[in-house]
Amino acid sequence: MTCRLPIRLSPAAAEQIAVISDWWRDNRPAAASFFLDELERAFDLIRRQPNIGQIVTGAKSDRIRRVCLRRSRYHIYYQESDEGEAIDLLTVWHTSRSEPPL
Repeated sequence: MTCRLPIRLSPAAAEQIAVISDWWRDNRPAAASFFLDELERAFDLIRRQPNIGQIVTGAKSDRIRRVCLRRSRYHIYYQESDEGEAIDLLTVWHTSRSEPPL
C-alpha cells in the first residue's frame, strides 16, 4: 500500500491558487479547470513520492523542492514537514517571472 501524505497549503499558496484558478475561469472558459486539474495530478504525485521534485538550490532550506506543471507553466514549491507527516506547499510561481520566489 502506498502512503499518501496530506498537502497543507501555506496562506500564500492558498491565495495564489485561488487567484490563478479565477484567472483560468475568467480568461480560458473552455478550459476553466485546466490549472486545478494539473495541480491535482501534481499533488497526487508528491503525496505518494515526496522526493520526486527537484531540490531548489539557494533556498532558505535544503529540503525545498519544486515540480513543474508543464502545460500551465507553473512551478509548485514544497517541502516535507519536519515530522514527515505532510507535504507543505509553500508557493506557486509562473515560469514567465524573472526571479524564482525563494
